[in-house]
Formats: sequence, C-alpha cells, structure tokens
Amino acid sequence: CNTDACPPAVACVVSDWGGWGPCSKTCGGTGQKERNRSMKQPPQNGGAACPDLSEKTDCTSPSCAVDCVMSEWTTWTQCSSTCGWAPGEQSRERSQTTAPQAGGRACPVALKETQEC
Repeated sequence: CNTDACPPAVACVVSDWGGWGPCSKTCGGTGQKERNRSMKQPPQNGGAACPDLSEKTDCTSPSCAVDCVMSEWTTWTQCSSTCGWAPGEQSRERSQTTAPQAGGRACPVALKETQEC
C-alpha cells in the first residue's frame, strides 16, 4: 500500500493576451483577427487544464480607395473643313470606365478634346 502523500495539483498558468493581429480583410468587408497567449506553467498532477491559447473575432476593415479610370481617347474625327483654305475642327472623346470610390483620385473633367485642322 502506498503511504506517500500525493503531490499537489498544479493548475495551468497562461500569460496575458497579446495584442490583436491585423484583420484578414484589407479592403472593405468583414474578416477575422486573432490574438494569442502562451502557457507559462503546464498543468501537473491532475491540475486544471489550460484555457484556449488563441481566440479570433470578426473585424471590419475600411474601404480602400479606388482611383478613377478613363478609357483611351478615340481617334480624331475627320476634319470638318473640306477645302484647304478654311480652317476646320476635329475632336476626340473618352469616357469614365471606373468611378472613384472611398477617396480615390477624381476623374479629369475633360471628356472631349477639339483641335483645329
């Protein structure tokens, strides 16, 4: 029969939580971020188990800026003058293909250019 006293139970000891990591979503929407802590003392002799060493939570990241995108200029139109002595005019156009968002660079005002020909 064993008459030795059992060693006392030692509960797990963990550190304080570290800081939250970055959000997994970088440009708008919901992602997750994580923080961790470490085990300072493992449980011994039937002591209480360690709690979770990491945890996650939802996070929302701000929208990322989207700059305006313009189409290429069209080719110049045919000159409006049909005879060589009177000056004419020709033009070309472009359009906005992507609107600026969340503080992105604005579109240029000029959608049409004209020149003498």
